[in-house]
Amino acid sequence: MQDSLSSRIIQKIKGWNMKKSLGAVGLLLALSVTGAMAAKVGDNTIGVEFGSMKINSTYNTSLINSSNFSEDKTYESIKFLKYIENGRVGIIFGHENTKNDINANYMGINYDYMFYNNSKFLPFIGGTANYTRRKDKNSSFTETGVSYGAEAGLLYMVTSEVDVEIGARYLMSNVSGNNVDIDDLTQIYFGINYNF
Repeated sequence: MQDSLSSRIIQKIKGWNMKKSLGAVGLLLALSVTGAMAAKVGDNTIGVEFGSMKINSTYNTSLINSSNFSEDKTYESIKFLKYIENGRVGIIFGHENTKNDINANYMGINYDYMFYNNSKFLPFIGGTANYTRRKDKNSSFTETGVSYGAEAGLLYMVTSEVDVEIGARYLMSNVSGNNVDIDDLTQIYFGINYNF
């Protein structure tokens, strides 16, 4: 009888230790996920972005009516970001790849509101504005101006230091020069970021 009582007590202790151990493991996992998310605030990030863009423009002259045309291009950029309480802010420097002799660069600022959650996927929405300068290498053709608009995307945290993201932007524009006005543009991109 006493062996049976001791066995039951030992089983209860083992069960209690097992429950306590599982609880401790669960608590540590929860804290590590929360800690990983909280550690993002204050982080600095450097990233690169590769994408495609469609630019819709209008050609205006005094001799003919205006006509609309569009250009499909690729681009790459480097960005420097800072994670803050509800998202991230940053600056971006980019270059458009053109098929002709036009050298096109831009620099801008952006803010993304991050939808923090307990997964490795982090959706975001935001706004961006940039200054663009496009110049023909062989002539005086120059376009300058500002573009601004909205962006949205999804970030995947590969590790606490590395994440990848996909996104899209729609920008209104007042970039103009030499009878050409850029009306708007759309960008779709893939990026990789290093957090430190």
